[in-house]
Amino acid sequence: MSLKLERGANFSLTKLVPNPTHFFVGLDWPTKPQSNEAFDIDGSCFLLSEQNRVRNNTDFIFYNQRQDSVQSVWLLEDVEQVQFSKGKTGFGVDLARIPAEISHVVFCLTIHNAEEKQQSFSMLDWLSLNLVEQETLTEIAAFRCEQELSKETAILCGELYRHNQEWKFKAIGQGFINGLGALAENFGVVLDNVAPNSEETPEDTNELVITKKKRRSPQEVIAEQMTLIQGKMKQLLPQIISSSTNGINESSTRLVLDRIFQDVLGYSIDEIKTEQKIQGRAADYVLAPDGRDTIVIEAKRAGTPLRQKQIFQATSYAAYSGIQWAILTNLTEWQFYKVSTVDKVDPHWVFTIDLNKGLDDENTYNLLLISKFGVVRKGLIEKVWLKRVCLKAETLIAAILNDEVISKIRLIIGKETGGQITNDEVKRAIEMDVLKI
Repeated sequence: MSLKLERGANFSLTKLVPNPTHFFVGLDWPTKPQSNEAFDIDGSCFLLSEQNRVRNNTDFIFYNQRQDSVQSVWLLEDVEQVQFSKGKTGFGVDLARIPAEISHVVFCLTIHNAEEKQQSFSMLDWLSLNLVEQETLTEIAAFRCEQELSKETAILCGELYRHNQEWKFKAIGQGFINGLGALAENFGVVLDNVAPNSEETPEDTNELVITKKKRRSPQEVIAEQMTLIQGKMKQLLPQIISSSTNGINESSTRLVLDRIFQDVLGYSIDEIKTEQKIQGRAADYVLAPDGRDTIVIEAKRAGTPLRQKQIFQATSYAAYSGIQWAILTNLTEWQFYKVSTVDKVDPHWVFTIDLNKGLDDENTYNLLLISKFGVVRKGLIEKVWLKRVCLKAETLIAAILNDEVISKIRLIIGKETGGQITNDEVKRAIEMDVLKI
């Protein structure tokens, strides 16, 4: 059950969540129904030392600098991830990566061009912060700041902080005047003084420009990544096709796979685990973006025909290690599965990438889904899987035979024909004559 916090309240995250690591922090706000104001509100985050100062400018995360130097905190970019954080904007946090010198991670909201638009947070009904465990999407705590603000244009919403070797969370709700610039300088960020529309760049590369750049939509970001993946795969495609045609041995197949994982799909060497074993089950590969085991891969020699039974080695490993996704591949064909362990270990086909058919938009998008870019954005793969579930025959049959749907069919038939039939008669006819069940 989520903790509902008052201003100033805190709790031990370490005690509440064993071995806490990955979280979403969502920031949200509404506009008053009677207000026609268009608010441009941004989330920002500061990684602070015990002196309540950033160590350098890389400890300031905002729209022009979307993550810190070690990727311990990052501004969420995808609509799906923001939705998971339960806010209009939000941050991902990996507590294990936060440097030891950092004692506070403060999450803030600011109004862009507030002075020019004569806006403040008093014009909003409330602001909220939600702390969500990233793996299970369970809300841990929530804080709502209501009708307690006046002329403030920047708000410290909440913070994660270290105390006696624990991670704790505190609801703050403290306001500042003069927006993001004043807030950043208060925490020791060195800002550039270039005018907003100037084409000059600061001589000191350690200075940050807080003039707002045009934001890319999630669709633009995905399109850019697809173009990048497509270009890199095209360079390897002749070698992949040749390897499949010539039936290279297993060792040579692995070498080509290693190049695909690194050069095309964007995984680093330490994120590609080989010959993993657990409880007698073995996996050829486990992809572990940011150190989290995410996809199990069963790799067959190039050109070997793929059969569904071959995926069971990978899915058995996945079941015992808590991994949800598995791939069966022979270089040219990549079968992607969801691993279910509800009643038994069972692989459910999600999609297939067939490189023999080239790099059309569908193949390229599916490559993006299994790339590091796609995997760390959990919502992208989940959306494809949910669509597959929605369109499965059993799902459609259950929907068609739903009492409400049957009733509507009966009403439509009666209106068009003038005949009188019962729901049971409609249902039996659909089962026997239409669905053949």
